[in-house]
Amino acid sequence: MKKVTAVLGLALLATIPLSATAQDVKPIRIGEVNSYSGALAAFTAGYRKGFDLAVENVNGDGGVLGRPLEVIYRDDNLSPADAVRVANELVSNQGVDLLAGTYLSPSGLAIANYADRRKVFFVATEPLSNAVTWSKGSRFVFRVQTPSLLLATALAVQAKGLQCTKWAGTGPMSEAVTDMVRDFQAELRKTHPDLVWADDSMAPVGRFNAGATIEHLQRLGVDCVFSAHVGPDMISFLRESKARGFYDKVKVVSVQAGLPEWLNSFGSEAPTGWITNGLPYDEIDTPPMRDFVAKYRAKYNEEPIYGAFLAYLSVEGIASGIKRAGSTNVEDLIKGFRGDDFDCVLGKCRWRVDHQLSLGAWVGSIAGAEGKAKMIGWRYISGDEGLPSEADGLAMRPAAANN
Repeated sequence: MKKVTAVLGLALLATIPLSATAQDVKPIRIGEVNSYSGALAAFTAGYRKGFDLAVENVNGDGGVLGRPLEVIYRDDNLSPADAVRVANELVSNQGVDLLAGTYLSPSGLAIANYADRRKVFFVATEPLSNAVTWSKGSRFVFRVQTPSLLLATALAVQAKGLQCTKWAGTGPMSEAVTDMVRDFQAELRKTHPDLVWADDSMAPVGRFNAGATIEHLQRLGVDCVFSAHVGPDMISFLRESKARGFYDKVKVVSVQAGLPEWLNSFGSEAPTGWITNGLPYDEIDTPPMRDFVAKYRAKYNEEPIYGAFLAYLSVEGIASGIKRAGSTNVEDLIKGFRGDDFDCVLGKCRWRVDHQLSLGAWVGSIAGAEGKAKMIGWRYISGDEGLPSEADGLAMRPAAANN
């Protein structure tokens, strides 16, 4: 066995072990676009490790259709315009067979639009926006990440026991967050029809002023907050809430605060009681999850984050869809992915006919223990339980996307 590493432009080709026979076979090339620099770099690094690990596993088992997988990574610089630019470079210059990736919904939607126009196959791995699958769905685009609809609904169900007189929302300005706030309110109003929602305090990505936002929420007199901030903005919101005496006066539902990458950031500052979604991988006692965690620890000598799990799952889904398609022809891929049931890190997964993976969400609350934050009281809301039916999902898509 030996490793082949190539440098292509500004990106590194994934280092993948290949057998002597496999080196003579044309690889299946995946162009992966994500936010590998800027505010999210520390977190997408774990995502890339999960992607590489899964590719290594697939190639170690003989590849797909007798061909090894090969990945070319590109950075979108947190910019939808850059995402489209590098996607086009991957397709036009590098000759990739399909595109994958994106963290932020604006970049995901931008590449989805490009893929639709250019008839390029694209697996959106991380964007949350409902539109990726449904209202702006394309026959050329499949999505792995749990959509904001399921997350918002699951979190609202978890929050129904909170005694709140006035709510407000806060988060980055994006279509995904707008969808999430709307869906969260709609679910909560089923049991709290007199719900008072005072305001939505949104800020452009990278320009969140936690102090000013908290002062605004204090003036509104809210006692419950729905927060969609992640990363450094989430930490700022927590710290400023404590510094300004807001933390002890409000109940918070925080999207993604329970993911390992964000829990690790809290350290001893665990926001006890926050309701959230996450990945309690060390308590998910199933053979596929234990296998993934063991392999990740052995290869990288660190704990996996949600991004690593999602990347690993994405490669499993891509490999299965290609195998079922029997080729990398775009039309064959569409037919092969639709309705594909496969074994995955969750146990069993399905590429639904509306192009959404059947991934659900783990919801619970945060507690501090031994100077660390962890999720407690969690439960898994499956895709079967939390997503629209496949028939309803198809009806939510443009007619041309279902051809």
